[in-house]
Amino acid sequence: MLVDDRSFGIVIAFVIPGWIALLGLAPFVPLFDQWLSGPLDESPTVGGFLYSLLASIALGIFASTLRWLAVDSLIAVFQPTKRAPDFGKLRDAHDAMRVIIEGQYRFYQFYGNGFIAILAVACARWFHHSFDWSEFALFALIGIILLLGARDTKHKYDVRLAQLLPTTIEDQKVNQRRDRSRNSNRDTKAAKSVSRARQNVRS
Repeated sequence: MLVDDRSFGIVIAFVIPGWIALLGLAPFVPLFDQWLSGPLDESPTVGGFLYSLLASIALGIFASTLRWLAVDSLIAVFQPTKRAPDFGKLRDAHDAMRVIIEGQYRFYQFYGNGFIAILAVACARWFHHSFDWSEFALFALIGIILLLGARDTKHKYDVRLAQLLPTTIEDQKVNQRRDRSRNSNRDTKAAKSVSRARQNVRS
C-alpha cells in the first residue's frame, strides 16, 4: 500500500505537471509533438510513449525547481513558517512523516508545479500567437486556483509537521542557552573538584 501511495504521489507531483508542460509546448516544439502523436501515417509507438514519459518527468522536476524559486518564496513572504521542526525526532515518527508527505506535500508540489507548467504554456502561446484576453482570463483563473491550492496545502503540511516534530525557534534558542548553562556549570564543578583535590594533596 505504501508503494502505491508513493507512486501516486510522484505521479501527481512530477509526471502530471510535466505532461501538462509537454502537451502545451508540443505545438511549438516539433520533437515533443512527434513523441506525443508520432508520424501521421502510423500509430503511436512504445518508444514515443517512453520518450514522452521521460520528458514529462524531466519537465516536472525542472518545474519543481522553478516552483522552489518562485512559489515557495512567494508563500514564505505571506505565510512565514513559525516553527523549525526538530528532525532529530524523525526516527520515532518515520511512518507518520511519510503519511504527511504523501497526504499533503505531494499535493502542494502538484499545485505549485502545475502553476509553473501552466505559466510556461501561456508564455509559449503568447510568444508564438497574438495575445488573447479570453485566453489570459482562463490561464489567470487556473493559475490563481493552483496558487490558492498550493498555499492551503503548504499551510496544512507545515501545521502537521510542527505537530509531529514540535520544536519552535524560541524553543531551540532556549535549549541552546540551557545546554550552554549546563556545560558551564559542569565545567565549574569540575574546576572546583580539581581545586579541592589539589588542596587535599597539599594538606
